[in-house]
Amino acid sequence: MDGDAADEHIVIVQAKCMNLSLNPPEGVAVEDASTFKSWIILIVGAPGTLYEGEHFKLEFHFTPSYPLESPEVLFIKPFVPIHPHVRLAAAAD
Repeated sequence: MDGDAADEHIVIVQAKCMNLSLNPPEGVAVEDASTFKSWIILIVGAPGTLYEGEHFKLEFHFTPSYPLESPEVLFIKPFVPIHPHVRLAAAAD
C-alpha cells in the first residue's frame, strides 16, 4: 500500500472515531481509541431486548484496507454474550 492510501485509511478511521465519540448511538461508548489500529467500545443491551441492561466490551481491529475490508471485532471477556453466532476463540498455549 502506498503512503497516500495509508494516510487516507488513518483519516477515515479518525473521522469515524470522532463521530462515534461525539454522536454515539444510545448505549454505545468509546472507551479507548487512542490508536487508529484498535478501539475498545462499550455497549449496553437495548431496552426491550433479550440483552437489556447487559454490558459488552468489544475490541475493533482496523487494517490498512479499511473501509474496503471490515474490521475484526472481538468480544472481551467477561463481557461475552451467549448467542449461537458468537464463539469463543481457543486459548493459545
